[in-house]
Amino acid sequence: MLRKIYSFLKKPFRKIFLASGIAFLLFLIFAFTTGPFWMYYNLGASEAKIKQTPETIVLMGGGGFPGESNLMRAYYALKAAKAYPHAALILALPGVSSDSTSSVFLFRKYLIEQGLDSTRIRLECKGKNTRGQCLEIYPMVNMYKPILVISSPEHLRRSVKCFRKLGFYHVNGLPAFEKAIEADLFFVDKKLGGRKIPGTDVGSNLQVRYQFWTHLRYEVIVMREYLAIFYYKLKGWM
Repeated sequence: MLRKIYSFLKKPFRKIFLASGIAFLLFLIFAFTTGPFWMYYNLGASEAKIKQTPETIVLMGGGGFPGESNLMRAYYALKAAKAYPHAALILALPGVSSDSTSSVFLFRKYLIEQGLDSTRIRLECKGKNTRGQCLEIYPMVNMYKPILVISSPEHLRRSVKCFRKLGFYHVNGLPAFEKAIEADLFFVDKKLGGRKIPGTDVGSNLQVRYQFWTHLRYEVIVMREYLAIFYYKLKGWM
């Protein structure tokens, strides 16, 4: 019985494993190109427009605080708040705002410590995903007035389109892009000592040291986001 089952499943599984191996190989090869970067960049840049002076800045929280994603968003939110001093700021992040250990409490505290007037900050703590956050924010602002949505580059397109789907007339976007380090990162292996390994002088190869791994991360981020966009479109949320 087990032999029959094995014989029946052998060919399909072999094809699946072969296809998976080819896909993984292509995934690795693609990371050596600039494609992953431009896919990631276009997700943010496509909605990076500020055509009207915003009446409300909407800071879409992502993950816990402190955290890489939220700190980047906070940096851009503080810059926007300074550029538009009359705009209110809505911080959308799930949690209990009265809990001094919660991410939303710490995030709000951080913004205030960085000089943002506490009276400008409003909290949206109920939404559990992008659609939910947009629905909760809907009654908090005038949909006919301009808003500025701040989020991570890969998440900005979905955020902006969700607000537009709900009927907001003037939705501007600001992606929280990281800035690449401007220092010269080349070095000579021999000067650092250690064992000599033939053919491994990586000091002058930034692609192997950084770009390849960064692009692998971009590929995962972009694939996840495009799946999310596909799901949101199926649901009619954007």
